[in-house]
This record gives sequence, C-alpha cells and structure tokens, in this order.
Amino acid sequence: MMKYFISSTFFSRLAISISAMVSTAAPIWIVFYFSGLNLISDKTKISRLLWCWSGYLASIIIVLMIIGWVINIKPNLFVKGIVVIGTCCAIPHVVYSFIILAGFVILPLDILACYLVYWYMKGWQTEQSKPKPALKMKIKLS
Repeated sequence: MMKYFISSTFFSRLAISISAMVSTAAPIWIVFYFSGLNLISDKTKISRLLWCWSGYLASIIIVLMIIGWVINIKPNLFVKGIVVIGTCCAIPHVVYSFIILAGFVILPLDILACYLVYWYMKGWQTEQSKPKPALKMKIKLS
C-alpha cells in the first residue's frame, strides 16, 4: 500500500486534482455562489435554501470523491450511493451555471467530476486481472 503513495499514479492524480481546483478557482466561485444565495428575498428563501443545501452537499461530495480517487480507495455500495446522491445534487447546478454562461469558468472541475463518477461506478481498478487457466493434471494409470 505504501508503494502507491510514491508511485507516479498517485502524483499524477494529485496534480490533476489540484490543477482542476486551482485553474478554475473553484473555492472562490463556490463562496461567491453561496454568498449570492444569501441575498435572496424572504419570499423565495425556502426554495433557495434547498437549492443552496443541494449545492453544498454536491461540493462536499466532489471533494470527498477527489480525495478517494487520489488515495485510490475501493468503493463499496455505500460510497457508490454517495456518488449517485452527489451527482443528482450537482446536475441542476451545473446546468444552471451553463445557462448563465458561468459554467465555462469551472469546466475543468466539471470534466474531472464526470470522470470521477465514471471511475467510481466502473470500479476502482484500472486493469482487471485476467483469469488464470485451469491447472491440468495428468494422471498416469499403470
């Protein structure tokens, strides 16, 4: 297990995830997005609060997905369920951000998120082991 943390796979995944976060300035845009939601009038506060919490949940889950991908954890059914919940929470926000043309700002993070959903749902191993041929035994009858 410790060999993984000094491998090129670990460092390339770490570099990709950090560059996707830094190049898009995603934390800054998320703060602006949530602070803008707090300026909404009280009449639409309930629906906006639900919108805000789903965005918050999707943000937390994408960070957990990135950490799990970099560390190379094996996803079980619970982790896959969390990924599905995060995807369902993130889709309306991504569509809305592309409608108002702000989605192009965080496009690298969106592409990484799509890949991570594929990676978690497909399975965590990049190469599936091939089945070994059956051992044949020769029996001599004398």
